[in-house]
Amino acid sequence: PMWRPWPSETLTLTISKPEAAPGEYLVVDKADLNVTLGERNRGFILDLTLRSSRGGSHVFRLPVGAEIQELTVNRLAQPISSAQTGEGPLVTIPLNPGTLNVRLSWLSTEPLKPFFETPTFDLSLPTANVNLRVNLPTDRFTLLTGGPTQGPAVLFWSMAGALLILSFILTRFKLTPLGIVSWFLLFLGLTQLSLLAGALVAGWLLALGLRSRGGAKSVGLFNLGQIGLVLWTVVALNFIYQGLKRGLLDAPAMRVTGNGSSDYLLIWFQDRVSEALPTAWGLTLSNAIYHYIMLAWALWLAISIIRWLIWGWKSFSKTALWKRFPPRGPLPPPGPRKPGGPKAGKKSEDADPKGEPVNQGTFLESGEQEKPTASQPVSEP
Repeated sequence: PMWRPWPSETLTLTISKPEAAPGEYLVVDKADLNVTLGERNRGFILDLTLRSSRGGSHVFRLPVGAEIQELTVNRLAQPISSAQTGEGPLVTIPLNPGTLNVRLSWLSTEPLKPFFETPTFDLSLPTANVNLRVNLPTDRFTLLTGGPTQGPAVLFWSMAGALLILSFILTRFKLTPLGIVSWFLLFLGLTQLSLLAGALVAGWLLALGLRSRGGAKSVGLFNLGQIGLVLWTVVALNFIYQGLKRGLLDAPAMRVTGNGSSDYLLIWFQDRVSEALPTAWGLTLSNAIYHYIMLAWALWLAISIIRWLIWGWKSFSKTALWKRFPPRGPLPPPGPRKPGGPKAGKKSEDADPKGEPVNQGTFLESGEQEKPTASQPVSEP
């Protein structure tokens, strides 16, 4: 707009520099720490997204024993400027106003151990969107993890607790010779294959237990049940074989999940930290230990399954292996016969050639034959 003063009007302008608003001139919008575990050392890559309102430099401290490999700012290599102290090297990052993408990589000579923990160091800045990633060797498996709330979880242990409760319940039925320990060990080994495999094998044993109580009364249902048990036995034994094969040859399935994690990649997330980055830890073991455990399980199963098959055969063959169907209908009853009369279709021996009966007299109680009277005709010899 344009202002045109009239005569005798005046305008006074007061100009001052605005004061800066309180707050940080440098913040971290995102921080990603990637850790790779090796046999003899560990590799670290720290990616930072910074926002700076003025130029200068920023200094923070790395963990003790860190050997800096590379420092880049907006994909441009920077001279490494670090000062070694008793607490760890100090790293200086050059700053320019605006958004900066910083990558810092370093190594530490730490041999691989069952227990690991991500390094802790202070960026001396408020940080948001912190991600911690740990890459595990393929010859190890995870037992336990810990760290920020949003992170991986090993579902194997919760599954093992549920299977222990299920084993106790199945033992109370008393349908099979398996105790709570046998049920639990069987389920633990088959979980490496799938939950369906464990359910089918358990159902097979329970079906044999029900068969030991006599089976169906109907002939058709009894025979159909026998056929079903034979097919079920083949499927169950195949699943047991596949479980042994996978347990002895493949890597364990610990079912690590949560926040995009897997068996060999563990990821934690924390939305905001004040200064120091959070830490995460884990407990891992070599796959060789798992294979030894599965070998012991295979030996136990080989001994136990012989006893189960003997019991299963006795249950399967109890009362009968197969029942014959009864005749389709009853036979017709024989026709009525005349008392003392001749059989149909056969002439009497006491009849003359014309078919007339011949009276040969009656017998007295003494056994002598009564002579015929005059009115009675005498048969000719």
